[in-house]
Amino acid sequence: MDDCLRIHFQEEKVDDWNCEHCSQKTTGLKKLDLWRLPSILIIHLKRFVEDPKYGVWTKLDTFVDYPVDSFDLSPFTLGVENFSKYELFAVSNHFGSTDSGHYTAFCKRGEKWYHFDDELTTPIEKLKDLVTKDSYLLFYRKIKSE
Repeated sequence: MDDCLRIHFQEEKVDDWNCEHCSQKTTGLKKLDLWRLPSILIIHLKRFVEDPKYGVWTKLDTFVDYPVDSFDLSPFTLGVENFSKYELFAVSNHFGSTDSGHYTAFCKRGEKWYHFDDELTTPIEKLKDLVTKDSYLLFYRKIKSE
């Protein structure tokens, strides 16, 4: 996940930038920064992309290793933050392709995790089972500093 965020927040060259001082087209740079962090953080993993050559949508099955217990966003935050650590509390998963698929969820209640698949709910015993190539949406909440 850290690699994904590093790439997302790196400076990016933009051609045909409209200069606000001289109103001329030029090359510019853009960069995103975090100044304040929300209580609830939702991360959407980009799983569907359009092939530019054929115009067909495909699904990405890239495995993204994301933190469950202590997700620290302080390396990506420029503003003043008292709390920058998060814990995962839910995951939405997508199985299938762009034409058809199925959604399931992992949700934490108290200290226990559960897998929800339509009308079937089962407990999850191992935290490593929460991180899969089918994860699509990640739901985090801020945790207080120790």
